[in-house]
Amino acid sequence: MQHTGHYTISQQQSQAFAELSGDYNPLHVDAVYARRLQFGRPVIHGIHHLLSAWNAVDTSSLFPDNASNIWLSKLTASFPNPVRWGQMIEYRAELFPEQHAAVISAFCEDQKILALKLQFSEGYELPQYSLLPTCPPKLESLNLDFPPKGHSGQCQLHLDQSRAAKLFPGLMRYMPPQQLAQIIACTRIVGMQCPGLNSIFSGIQLHFSSDFSGDNKDAVHYSVAYSDKRVNMVNIAVDSAGMKGKLNTFFRPAPVQQPTYTEISSIITDSRFANQRALVIGGSRGIGETTAKLLCAGGADVIITYNQGREEAEKVAKEINAGNGHCQIAAFDVNTVSTQSLIVFKEQLLPTHIYYFASPHITANRATAWNQALFDYFARFYLEAFSSLVALYAEHTSPTSNPVTYFYPSSVFVEKPEKGFAEYAVAKGAGEVLCKQLSVKYPHFTFLAPRLPRMSTDQTSSIIPIKCDPVLDVMRRELKKMV
Repeated sequence: MQHTGHYTISQQQSQAFAELSGDYNPLHVDAVYARRLQFGRPVIHGIHHLLSAWNAVDTSSLFPDNASNIWLSKLTASFPNPVRWGQMIEYRAELFPEQHAAVISAFCEDQKILALKLQFSEGYELPQYSLLPTCPPKLESLNLDFPPKGHSGQCQLHLDQSRAAKLFPGLMRYMPPQQLAQIIACTRIVGMQCPGLNSIFSGIQLHFSSDFSGDNKDAVHYSVAYSDKRVNMVNIAVDSAGMKGKLNTFFRPAPVQQPTYTEISSIITDSRFANQRALVIGGSRGIGETTAKLLCAGGADVIITYNQGREEAEKVAKEINAGNGHCQIAAFDVNTVSTQSLIVFKEQLLPTHIYYFASPHITANRATAWNQALFDYFARFYLEAFSSLVALYAEHTSPTSNPVTYFYPSSVFVEKPEKGFAEYAVAKGAGEVLCKQLSVKYPHFTFLAPRLPRMSTDQTSSIIPIKCDPVLDVMRRELKKMV
């Protein structure tokens, strides 16, 4: 028997699952924090969309005459790609009544996001024990170093059955509460305890049997069975009453920390940028953050903009000003330039230089040769928004006054193609052409569009490290050309 269908998981549902499971890892629930992580925005808990796909497929039909005595005996799943709030998830399921088994696959935008195999048995009794009938307490994820082999702990079993029934009504009609509680506990182990804050859940294998008596009747015990720091892999053994298994996880990189203002000030000891009133669009982190620090260290008066990361922008400005630099912050959404107020310096002076580092999350296209929607996504930031910004400042300048130099960072991907980044490279290449066209329309403006190498930022952070140039080295070199 084959079944197909689709579903979505909203931000509200994701928050409800965090409350049910106790997995409040910011990768899943904090939009501002998650934008600095590997996927650039919050992603749904793997166990959440596993249970959602299973809930959508009525596996009780495997036991039409005995649905009340179904026992899950084996669960195997992998989460090969992330999925975000609100994205359409399509599933395909194949049920095998004779084998008491089901195979469920889920896809999002042509990428597989879930491979799930379920094996059922009937007629045996699982160990019975009491569950805490409440949601787990809301805690912060443990911020561990890379966990070594043997690192262990346990996770108390909770299940608020009324909340679970709202999220997974189909499952709650026939699934033993203790099994659901054990499965849900696995996401809390990974996201909150081990690896904790810096974790990615990639796979799960669980076996259920009355032969597994276990000492953990009201908890799931876990222990790191294997870890490989070369590829940041952490495999975790789990056991509880009636259950044993393994969790496949990765220790993902923490947000990239750029050099401090003190460090940068120690190498920029003159006032080479004192003639600049620099507006740094997207200066709260990454390349923009380091550029702002370099400019301030060289005597520039700087305003950095932020869209979501106000706290990060305030932290950067506070650090610079504490070191005798001059830095202000301003909220600015490049996608709504026409409705934004003009950002000016003291005495209504316009910037002499505008550094444009606004960027969406740079998502690779691994599924198709060309993704028009992805190109349009990049184009909104790198073409439309930049053009609108230039036009905004052109309205307040004239060919005989207020010349402005624009720094538009292009990419070496334009000349050195890399698989999966066609849309990004084409958008950046088009940005170079746009700069040339804008220089004709606005001859009193100067446009610089150097092709920058891959640099060490949140955008390039990955589980398996890739070679990146330090932002400080690259931007120090580029800014030196502008003196």
